[in-house]
Amino acid sequence: MPIETIVFISICLLTGICTFIVARPAKQEKAPVHKKHTEEMPRMLTDGGGNLTCEYKKQIIEVDQSVCIYLAEVRLLRAGRGEEAYTALRQVNAYNTRPPAGKEYLIAMLEVIVKSVRTGSGPVSISPFDVECRRQNGQRYERKNIITPNPPLRGTLQPGMMLAGWVAFEIDQNDACPQIVFGQDFEGNGGARFSMVPTPEKV
Repeated sequence: MPIETIVFISICLLTGICTFIVARPAKQEKAPVHKKHTEEMPRMLTDGGGNLTCEYKKQIIEVDQSVCIYLAEVRLLRAGRGEEAYTALRQVNAYNTRPPAGKEYLIAMLEVIVKSVRTGSGPVSISPFDVECRRQNGQRYERKNIITPNPPLRGTLQPGMMLAGWVAFEIDQNDACPQIVFGQDFEGNGGARFSMVPTPEKV
């Protein structure tokens, strides 16, 4: 047994001197505790902060998926563009390379709550293909293969269930007000529309 100190104690008695040796064990070092590593979600701009604000926060819409029509509540939780969006995507996967000249990334987290299913049956399937990005003039951006942060906007919901996830687009750098659209019909009408506008500069 490891010994830290040895203490000698002498006691004088009428019959003589008695000496006791007291051995005190050394303190045991505690083994280090290893905390479980968890990957943090990339820090993103919030509504009303950074270089973007959101024109609308929550919308209730009717979505026609051909196999069913459902009522949904949609919110934009976070959004970012430009260098911050690129940095977040690059941290997720090295495959997300820097966009070409004149382009930049726009990423956003949407929350979708299925309120009810009006026609059809079964759960509602939601994916990034339910979301588009449009230019300020209404023209659709071409969809690119971009690996988003986790979780992506993908899942199957029953009425009353909620899903939150990321979507990502490549947009024009000079587009001052791109628009994210969820759940539009096949003709490009309807849907929840969130216009990204520059934050007014502080005076």
